[in-house]
Amino acid sequence: MGAVFELTPSTGGSWTERLLYSFGANTTDGTFPEGGLLLDAAGNLFGETEQGGNYGGGTLFELAPSNGTWAEHLLHNFGNSTDGKFPWGGLLFNPAGDIYGACAEGGVYYADSDKGGTVFEVETK
Repeated sequence: MGAVFELTPSTGGSWTERLLYSFGANTTDGTFPEGGLLLDAAGNLFGETEQGGNYGGGTLFELAPSNGTWAEHLLHNFGNSTDGKFPWGGLLFNPAGDIYGACAEGGVYYADSDKGGTVFEVETK
């Protein structure tokens, strides 16, 4: 569930929407995209889903333009209690193009009910 879309200004002050990707096509592509998107120099989009993926704890994804459509590539499936669950709050690139983000749950203190969460780095090259 959820979608990535593009809005383009049209004449007369209106906007045209174009659907780039619709989540939920299968059980592992992630659901509920969260936060904004990052755009790299090659025109690829990067984002996160709060839930879904192989383990149910969300995903980090890349959308790459391909012949007028967009292909999804999963970069990481969250849900292992040590690497985090439920990415939240947006992403950042470092100068090398790696992605940083945070998860609301998981990590080494996850079993303690009032603690948890992770900050992660994923290499994109």
